[in-house]
Amino acid sequence: TNPARPLVAVVGGAKISDKIKLIENLIDKADGIIICGGMAYTFLKQCFGMQIGKSLFDKKGADIVQGILDKAKAKGCEVTLPVDWLCGQEFKNDQETKLATREEGIPDGWEGMDCGPKSMELFANTVKAAKTVVWNGPAGVFEFDNFSKGTKALLDAVAGLHASGGVGIIGGGDSATAAAKWDMEDKVSFVSTGGGASLELLEGKVLPGIAALTDAPPKWEGTVTGKYQWDDSKKKNTDADKDMGSAGDAITKYSWGDGKKQVSIYIELDGLDDCTEDMFQASSGEKDVSLTIAKVAGRRRTFSLKDLAHEIDGVKVNHKKGKGMVVLKLTKKEEQPWFKLQESSGSG
Repeated sequence: TNPARPLVAVVGGAKISDKIKLIENLIDKADGIIICGGMAYTFLKQCFGMQIGKSLFDKKGADIVQGILDKAKAKGCEVTLPVDWLCGQEFKNDQETKLATREEGIPDGWEGMDCGPKSMELFANTVKAAKTVVWNGPAGVFEFDNFSKGTKALLDAVAGLHASGGVGIIGGGDSATAAAKWDMEDKVSFVSTGGGASLELLEGKVLPGIAALTDAPPKWEGTVTGKYQWDDSKKKNTDADKDMGSAGDAITKYSWGDGKKQVSIYIELDGLDDCTEDMFQASSGEKDVSLTIAKVAGRRRTFSLKDLAHEIDGVKVNHKKGKGMVVLKLTKKEEQPWFKLQESSGSG
């Protein structure tokens, strides 16, 4: 099927070189593309001569950015770049900040850590004018609350598009983590939690729920994160769920997102949409959680995580009918992140 148009892609994160195939594929298919996050600085410095201070600069990506813009122009795909930034002098949350514009550039010793208010408005208007939006990669260092407004504004815009009858798709990785942070997974049309797998799929392979990106009919029996993987003969791959036991087939593949007050565990299985609420039984201790599904695709399934990173105060089951997914919402005992923030992640 063809997507409703205009189709706009949003690509953020740190390095262009890591997402070149994704960007090129989206340019082929989209009417417009928003380039934000850490990768935008390389475009602005290399193609427009803007001063970027000590903001992220992808030396490898610098060789290809002009070619990307040229291809977009030839394809009639409008490229939107940020026009202002919230900057800091250190990679941390609490610090002095400065607003910089494209005209004046980012001063030496400062780095862009989030897009500014004019960029937020520009991006929101671009999303609002679309019928379909695919988003991969944040607009800033959203892990820090003081630099999270740009990513939250984008998320709100995508959610608004969905609410108005459009299609808003979040394609994995940090974008999915951002949706979980603000508990907005249900506010958009589809969230892929596959991270790197989502990149491969958005680069041109078929993803259930994102079949709109390709003219080829979807051929799948389960996606790469959370769902079982099958080959053409419909036999299980060796890396999928080897554990068998008297309690039922063990679920060993899942993905997760870290929110402010909750941690979300995503489990995708073919047949979950046919389950009723009474088929799910979850339990938890201080540092463990388990789920039993009485019957899915003809079998009892079990899931268990022990020795969690931090203590929890309970678990709730959220059955996402129509998405082949069940989400375990773990309530944090203390509001602290469950991931270790890497400085190299920058604005992506």
